[in-house]
Order: sequence, then C-alpha cells, then structure tokens
Amino acid sequence: MPSLIRADDIVAIMEPSHPSEWIARQFTNLLDAALRSPAAILFVPKRLARTRGPVMVTASEADDPSLATTLEIAGALKEPLIVALAGAPLSTEFLASAKRLNVSVRRINGHEAARRAAPLIATPVGNERLRVAARARLADDAVRVFAQLRDVPLLAVGPGPAGCAADQDDQVHSAGEHG
Repeated sequence: MPSLIRADDIVAIMEPSHPSEWIARQFTNLLDAALRSPAAILFVPKRLARTRGPVMVTASEADDPSLATTLEIAGALKEPLIVALAGAPLSTEFLASAKRLNVSVRRINGHEAARRAAPLIATPVGNERLRVAARARLADDAVRVFAQLRDVPLLAVGPGPAGCAADQDDQVHSAGEHG
C-alpha cells in the first residue's frame, strides 16, 4: 500500500470504536503506512462535535505551509478561519488571499507550546469543525493524537516528521538522480 500513496493524497484514519481494534493487525498496518507515507493524514474521531463552524490551524511560523492549505479549506467550506500562531504576524499576502476567498480570519496568539514539535492541538477556542497542523509537528503516536482530538477531526499536512520512510526514500531517489 505505501507505494500507492502519493504526497497529494489524503489518508483518512478513523478512530477505532473498540479498544481491541487498536492492536488489530489491519489497523496497525494502515496506521504505520499512513505515518510513513508522504500523504496528508486526516484523523477522524469516533464522534464529531459539529459539522459546521470555523476551521482552525495551529502554526509556529507565519510561512508555515499549513496556513495556505487551511485558508483554501475554509474558503471551500465557506467557514471562518481561526489562526493560532506563535509570534509573527500574518503576512499581507495571506490576508489578501483571505479577502479574495471571502474568508474571515481571527488570529489568536499561540502560546510557547505551539513552537515545540510535540503539541499538535491547541485548546479549543471557537467551536471549530476541523483543525489543521503541519505533519512535521506530528509525533508517531496516534493514540496520543486521537486522545487530543476532543471530537474534532485533525488534518496533518505537508512533509512528515524528519526521518520518516517517505522522506528517506525521497532522499535516496534524489541522491541517485544526482550521483
């Protein structure tokens, strides 16, 4: 299966409904393939808190690629966008894109934890229907990710954590092409 998954795909992982499913071979194999793939990963909790409401992105830098992705999602859903950003202000280009897409943007200050790799999900702030974060911030611990969802799906986008199999494969192919 990993050879079929590309960077522009989205792999959806549904939270198991029964605790024994966490250790079932089919689930663990799917989870491992998703985490090692270059694809975005959509973590879907057992229950959804809401099907309407803002989309929220957690970013540590103003140039985080998850910001642009989330803006496009909010525009397609015709929902407002909540941006939890530590430090820097949003760029004028980002704000112009939001205006063009008719997406209202509410920025909240991300706390210091947003700068670290492990915390993925900010405290719920606005009845969001979807959270988005960079995959690089995702630890290979799906149990912890699902525990933090609080009934709101999480889309992890962009390149995976450093050292994931997909990144290593890309480096091997690149080295072979240049060598």
